Amino acid sequence: MSRADDILDIIATRKSTGEPFALATVVRTVAATAAKAGAKAVILPDGTISEGWIGGGCARTAVLKAAKDALADGRSRLVSVQPPDVLADRGVKAGEEQEGVRFANNMCPSEGTMDIFVEPVLPRPQVVICGSSPVAVAVADLARRTGFAVLVCAPAAEQGAFTEADRRIEGYALPVEDTGARYVVVSTQGRGDEAALLAALAVDADYVAFVGSRKKAEALKATLANRGITAERLEKLKAPRRPRSRRDHPGRDRDLDIGRDRGGAADQAFAPGVGRWAQNSRLTLSQSFVFFLTCGIEVRQRCHSCFD
Repeated sequence: MSRADDILDIIATRKSTGEPFALATVVRTVAATAAKAGAKAVILPDGTISEGWIGGGCARTAVLKAAKDALADGRSRLVSVQPPDVLADRGVKAGEEQEGVRFANNMCPSEGTMDIFVEPVLPRPQVVICGSSPVAVAVADLARRTGFAVLVCAPAAEQGAFTEADRRIEGYALPVEDTGARYVVVSTQGRGDEAALLAALAVDADYVAFVGSRKKAEALKATLANRGITAERLEKLKAPRRPRSRRDHPGRDRDLDIGRDRGGAADQAFAPGVGRWAQNSRLTLSQSFVFFLTCGIEVRQRCHSCFD
């Protein structure tokens, strides 16, 4: 097995375990350089190069900074390390970015040029489903089809409602820590509501949705407050509510408006944004609405062009 095969296997292993890292790949070299096109390196969040090689100190500082930035915002970078006189001829300075390229000085005697593509490899965002109601099953299916990892939390007797899941937990004991973004959907519908909400609000999550009426959600919030859940934690819980006026815009980071007509007006409430997203995703508007209801923020982040 070649060295290139070795690092590809290491990359695959790290991806399967959900560890975040940046992958740096040399895509072009001019004149003498320590690394050649095709060379790769795995860079960890702490700046350690755990595997691979992309050159010595001439490129390392610029690449490590690009890796740190890529892991922070999820965007890839192209770094071009060039001798100072070449940068001057181009009219750019070290540290500047032009047309998607970040330039850096190569102060090594070799005076070569090396372009390195740095891409973040992040864990898939995760949808955590609590409960086995029809809505829970529908959201789990849609989440998998749109690229999320799915963690199903339900009693053992209810696990059979889900045909596929990346992970399963019997009951509602959610992991306190997990890699990547987490979006929790509680759709227990009367079977373990309080236990599931206690678990959902006890962990750090980017979004917590409760599928149920506003009245029921408020009653459960009061119960949870009496059990010691802080107001800050309870504020994270989002649930459907009736719109107070036509000016209210559904889908923002607050309780979600669904309207009174769950079959028609509710779908229209999210049009045209969800309608365009549904068309692009080959899902029905109703299916998209269910998913948007529970995980609206992430859908807007991943499909923001639909809502321009």
